[in-house]
Amino acid sequence: IDNQIDCEEQDGEWKIWGENIEEMCNLFTSDADKECSDSSECEGLCVADVPEIYLKLIDENGPIEMTGNCTARTITPGCFSVVHEGFVDGIACD
Repeated sequence: IDNQIDCEEQDGEWKIWGENIEEMCNLFTSDADKECSDSSECEGLCVADVPEIYLKLIDENGPIEMTGNCTARTITPGCFSVVHEGFVDGIACD
């Protein structure tokens, strides 16, 4: 969705998100909290719990095999760990 009117008609929120330089539409997802092993399985992102990942990254020093959960929105500002093909290798902040 590339305009505010269409975004708001679908209960989205139209504004600048995170480090983006232009306004974007952030929609609710229908698969929020569904277990996943890759973002291709979600309407938004597949993310893992940041505190759990942080401790494991310190201990294991490399990609960590795990599942995550689908996000509640299509855009996810803040800090999170994206699960890609069943692995997490760091924490990203937007």
